[in-house]
Amino acid sequence: MRKIIPSAIVLVLLLQPAISQTSEWIRFTPKGGNFVVMLPSQPKEDVSVKENFTTHLYTVSAGKAIFLIGFGEYAPGVRIDPQKELEANRDNFNLGLKATLLTSKTYDMDGRPALEFTSETQQVNLRSRVFLVGNRVIQLATLVYKGYDESQNVDKFLDSFAFISQN
Repeated sequence: MRKIIPSAIVLVLLLQPAISQTSEWIRFTPKGGNFVVMLPSQPKEDVSVKENFTTHLYTVSAGKAIFLIGFGEYAPGVRIDPQKELEANRDNFNLGLKATLLTSKTYDMDGRPALEFTSETQQVNLRSRVFLVGNRVIQLATLVYKGYDESQNVDKFLDSFAFISQN
């Protein structure tokens, strides 16, 4: 997930027009994701398969914000250092967008390592959370065009995330 998500985000920013803001959010549970999150509308999906890593990226553009969900799975034999993986995802995300890191903090969510960070580019403010579950990396991110306040929707999106058990 180190370089795939930033490249996809750049494409989203360049190609996806803003969709009108809707008041009815949907509950989104990607197949095999083992998590749930609220979104302003049904996301577009992009899947990328590499030798040791498969990435699923979901995007929604609403108002002056873009909501992103990405998750990827390393091959079972790949060893991961949780702290380094979280930081690498943060750093590569910022590198791909040419963003400057503003804040970063690590924490645990339901016993799983997590990292939250904020960054900015000349055009957008970014806020993201990254989670590590075994060999799976999950990243939520919001990009809000500067000069606009989407903080209520950003909070709603990020705070709605929850892990769910496998069925």
